[in-house]
Amino acid sequence: EKMKASLSSTGKAVFLSAVTTVIGFISLVFTPMAPIQTVGIALSGGIVIVYILTIFMVPNLTLLLDLRKPKHPPLKAFDRLVDAPVKYNRAIIGFFLMLILISATLGQSNVEENIDLLGMAPEGEDPVIKMKQYSSDFNAGQIGMILIHANVTGDTNDQDTGNDDPAENLKRIDQLESKLNTVENTSAVSIVFLMKSTGIAPTVSGAQLYEFVNVTPLPDDIKETAEVLLNNEITADASFWDLLIQPDNFGLPGTKQSQIFLLNVFYASITDETREIFINSDFDRTLIYVDMPFIPVADTAKSVEAVNQHA
Repeated sequence: EKMKASLSSTGKAVFLSAVTTVIGFISLVFTPMAPIQTVGIALSGGIVIVYILTIFMVPNLTLLLDLRKPKHPPLKAFDRLVDAPVKYNRAIIGFFLMLILISATLGQSNVEENIDLLGMAPEGEDPVIKMKQYSSDFNAGQIGMILIHANVTGDTNDQDTGNDDPAENLKRIDQLESKLNTVENTSAVSIVFLMKSTGIAPTVSGAQLYEFVNVTPLPDDIKETAEVLLNNEITADASFWDLLIQPDNFGLPGTKQSQIFLLNVFYASITDETREIFINSDFDRTLIYVDMPFIPVADTAKSVEAVNQHA
């Protein structure tokens, strides 16, 4: 009886209050951040559980504590305030439905769903200050990767034709890297960037060393490539990438065998740890690192979408 009396009196008001609160919390589910979505689900579920417990526990508590609430006549102002919705219920419901419709159409277009994660962090903390400084100075902080399945070293003597032209694969990687660097708030780095940054600087050179290479049973194009690499006067200001894509400028034969030899020299000139930042041990997969500064989520989403279109 107590539960029935509670539901017939204040139960409806408590139910409507719980429903509106659940609607408010469940809206967090539509944010682009998974942690906030979890908070919205947890809070909404908590309100439902609390409402159920309230319906069952409040009547029991009134019986256990023998609470007898004295009745007082309501204020006249409240009577008038309650009478208006009762008398003009259709008009008031229509008015609120119109407000909801306006909010769902015109209002929604003016709502920007955006979150600045770094802006939400405590301002005075040293890690936050350094992260902001790093983001501003280096235009970086949010790193992503693009995995490319392509051979970047070669062997023309095996049965696999997919590794016969690694230079062409590297040129395509360079083209993709250049396109990614045109995206706003984005900087891309690949093994090609390292090739462009690495100059030809042999620690040994000279006619005697070339004579040794010349008497070995190597193909002529590899011997010609070795001669150029060992000549400091020719390769003084050149990078490995220059020799790979502009062989005619340095007197290189430019054949696939010559390019493969040049790539083998490059990979041997860097440490395994440096190479494996970009390339796996089998040389058939490589990464392009795509870095972005700490920017709001909406701006990040635009840049990521543009990157995905190129990739």
